Amino acid sequence: MADDNWEILESRYLLREWWMAVREDAVKLPTGVVLSRFHVVEVPDWVCVVGITAEGKVVLVRQYRHGVGQTVLELPAGGIEDGEAVEDAARREFSEETGYDASEWIALGSLFQDPSRQTNTAYIYAATGLEPGRSNPDPTEQLTIELADASEVLNMIADGRLKHSTHVAAILLAAAHPDLAIHFSAAD
Repeated sequence: MADDNWEILESRYLLREWWMAVREDAVKLPTGVVLSRFHVVEVPDWVCVVGITAEGKVVLVRQYRHGVGQTVLELPAGGIEDGEAVEDAARREFSEETGYDASEWIALGSLFQDPSRQTNTAYIYAATGLEPGRSNPDPTEQLTIELADASEVLNMIADGRLKHSTHVAAILLAAAHPDLAIHFSAAD
């Protein structure tokens, strides 16, 4: 399609908070169809880190997520602050949530969380050369740090213990990376 962009006819905010906004657009599609109420969620970009210890263990965090009303197992992740470089945000979030610092960082790519309705991008990093330290999570975060064999993490995805879609994709990106794939292979 030569011109597949939607034309915004009208736009207004239904909600504006520091961490998200909900926008309602009236849009005209290239076919001429008009959608009078299409909702877009504006949220900041964020980072997600697949930290792997020298022993081949992935650093995970367990925390309550109110949206689903459950405590879930995830990767360390968090928002990018205004003016902060993406890798700096990854380093900060990983250290704050887990206490680990890493000597090696690999940018694994970026993902749209829900490009049909959300504006944000998730930037995925792998961290190796880990040195343990002391975590310093935000006051709103109550995290339990867990380590799992990288090869077992793939089973955790398959059996539903890891369900956060972007975090699952991050693990799969790490498992496919030539420098990291060996960690995700089951021991013979």
